[in-house]
Amino acid sequence: MAGMIKGKKGISEIPLQLLPEGIRISFANSIRHTADADLLASNKRYQTATVSLLVAVEELAKTLLLLQHFKKKENVPLAKAQQYFSDHEYRLSEFMNYTHSLLPSLDESAQEMFTRLNSFAGKQQQAYKEKLMYVDFKNGRWFTPSHIDQLGIDSEDDISVFMKANFDRVRIDLAMVQLATQKNPDFQAVINSPTVEIPNNLSVITLVKSLLPPKTPIKVKTTETKVFVNIDPLNGRITEQLRQSIKDALKVRFSAHLFIVSLSTADL
Repeated sequence: MAGMIKGKKGISEIPLQLLPEGIRISFANSIRHTADADLLASNKRYQTATVSLLVAVEELAKTLLLLQHFKKKENVPLAKAQQYFSDHEYRLSEFMNYTHSLLPSLDESAQEMFTRLNSFAGKQQQAYKEKLMYVDFKNGRWFTPSHIDQLGIDSEDDISVFMKANFDRVRIDLAMVQLATQKNPDFQAVINSPTVEIPNNLSVITLVKSLLPPKTPIKVKTTETKVFVNIDPLNGRITEQLRQSIKDALKVRFSAHLFIVSLSTADL
């Protein structure tokens, strides 16, 4: 049978059972980039620090987007997965949308702060991030990440003040959303859910052989969503009860996949 549908860059639909791992590692990566940004900022490297901070924002946006599907107990379809993992502007915009959703739970001063912070749309953020990262050539001139015209700053004396203020603005926003995410009941459910092991032919064969009589011939085929196990009945020694026991054992260890255990080699 065919595996899950793939799109550009190898991106594929994401099974529900694999969402907890994706949510956990996306959030951890957001925290990692935040720590890197803080280290850079402590050395007054505000431009590079802001780049790391915006990457942390995007990784947190992935967390929030995947969490929506986990809450609904649904797979992430291919079109959505491509958007989540390929579109920088979309992730940045979704992060801003999430901060707006927090407004009713904040006091008046915090609401004012968020309104000010969120005026920076996803498309603007992505363009700003690129300006902080790359040397560019426009209209017959070279631009570096620290170039005044590139950043839209009036004077060279103001560049450090501007960059620190912008870093602090995004940093406060990010910290608030990270904290809100950690308190989210669905996120807590993800943290407490078991890690799913992805099966391969060797791991499946090892497990199945431990449940069968010695030297029982078996064949295994794994796809991205299904595992096929074919067993030679050997004159009826493999009972239906044992077949079901094998399926149950596979499901316990590899809960993200559909297991098809057959007593015939016909399927292969």
